Amino acid sequence: MRTFILALISVLISNPAYSNQEIDIPEIDVAKLRSKLFPYLSEWGNGIGLTIVFNKDWLHAMAEIKYTKNGVKYVGFKLDPRNTNEDCLTGYYGVEVETIFIVNSQSIRGTIQCLSYRDTLERYYTLTPKTSAGINFIIESLNSNEKITVESELLNFQISSEGFIDEWNRTSNLAL
Repeated sequence: MRTFILALISVLISNPAYSNQEIDIPEIDVAKLRSKLFPYLSEWGNGIGLTIVFNKDWLHAMAEIKYTKNGVKYVGFKLDPRNTNEDCLTGYYGVEVETIFIVNSQSIRGTIQCLSYRDTLERYYTLTPKTSAGINFIIESLNSNEKITVESELLNFQISSEGFIDEWNRTSNLAL
């Protein structure tokens, strides 16, 4: 788009009919444009907080409100790589591997798992807290901060907290 605008300005300036006229180019409000093009980037919805990752190896990371096998609600993370057909970076497909990841400078014990979508077989990774203290820390961080920063062996990323509280309260605390 920028190239097109620059080319148009160049043509207009070089044309004698327009060379003495002022051209009024409106300011572009990047935040407003982003919110119109990617409304899901700025807030939580349907139990998901999403961020686009500007990285050569990863497409995006998202936080999801999920439930453990015992029905306890928690926030886990899902990472989608650009090359979804390569071998698992964790070394094991479908196996939960113990790991430590960091949320807002706090180490969290958890697991990382390489899985694939049923319909396409494209790979993705999950990052899941494994202790009650870790689960509670992530929830409290999303409640009390504008965003959280997550650092893992695979990817470092940030997730916005905007809309998290409403989304968290909208879902039941315990799956029956």
